[in-house]
Amino acid sequence: MKKIIPLILVFLFFNSSHVDAFWSSVVKVVKIAKISKSSKALPDDEITRLAKLASEVKGTKKVGQVLGKLNLPNDVLEDTYIRIAIQQNKMPRKEAEAMFIRLTGTQGFRTTLSKVIGNNPAGTAGHLNELRIADSATVHGFKVSGIGKKFVDGIKKGPTDIDIVLKNGNKTFAVEAKNYSATTKIPMDKYTNVFEQAEKHPKAKQFHEENIAYIRLSDAIYQERIAQNLTMKQLAEKAKHYSSYDKSH
Repeated sequence: MKKIIPLILVFLFFNSSHVDAFWSSVVKVVKIAKISKSSKALPDDEITRLAKLASEVKGTKKVGQVLGKLNLPNDVLEDTYIRIAIQQNKMPRKEAEAMFIRLTGTQGFRTTLSKVIGNNPAGTAGHLNELRIADSATVHGFKVSGIGKKFVDGIKKGPTDIDIVLKNGNKTFAVEAKNYSATTKIPMDKYTNVFEQAEKHPKAKQFHEENIAYIRLSDAIYQERIAQNLTMKQLAEKAKHYSSYDKSH
């Protein structure tokens, strides 16, 4: 009995308001705890600060500038952006953990995550939809070779992107993702199939071959950058150096 009384006194002192505050803090810590196994993952309080910064005007750009100065490895940047999204209640922790495991290292994953944390609801919904399609595709046996993959559109005569590029065996699938509700003013079945239009272009085969080569080159550059933990600026400087070397020899 002597051992029970002190415990009763503690619980009497630790009233309901203290209990609520205690469990609230515990839930908050678990909610934005790091997902990456890297020791360089940012602390929880920094994730909270960046989440607030992201909600400001041009917040995504500001967050990018802050992170750019830290020279963090790719997986830590992915971890940072997805934890910010969790802190902003844009995606549940459980979904984020599973998505991170399946898509980490995928070209375009980090970039798309950085767009999810912005303060434009339509933009957030659209990019989150792309990530969810890509994540679901991996569950069904597809390999995601890119999200938001850049290529030069021969018809538009300008740069554009493919929302998701999937591979299954020797087949490659280009996915155009839309996130419009069934009640939108223009029904989905009224949208023009841009891929069918593109196939009718007289130089369609040439554009196709050029873009496949560009996608492969882009993928090789991305893999090299990740392997050497280089920023795009560092990679460009390295490429410039080798280009100058080739010309001189």
